[in-house]
Amino acid sequence: YTDGELNQDFIAVIKEQGPKAKGMPELHKLTPVMATLQDQGYKVAIVTDGRMSGASGKVPAAIHLAPEAVEGGIIAKIH
Repeated sequence: YTDGELNQDFIAVIKEQGPKAKGMPELHKLTPVMATLQDQGYKVAIVTDGRMSGASGKVPAAIHLAPEAVEGGIIAKIH
């Protein structure tokens, strides 16, 4: 982020963060960075099989996708 590599429209796909993969670590630390990019006019979103506190905020997010990546869920196929 600090090097400007994320200064573009994108969807962050964060897989293998579900309960069977990593015990569902909290991913809420992504929200401030994504919100800042959104404030700069970029179209951003998050897709994950993990969890995020405050995911109902201003950054569009699809969370808790199931089946999760380690179970062969559709998120595992995204590159």
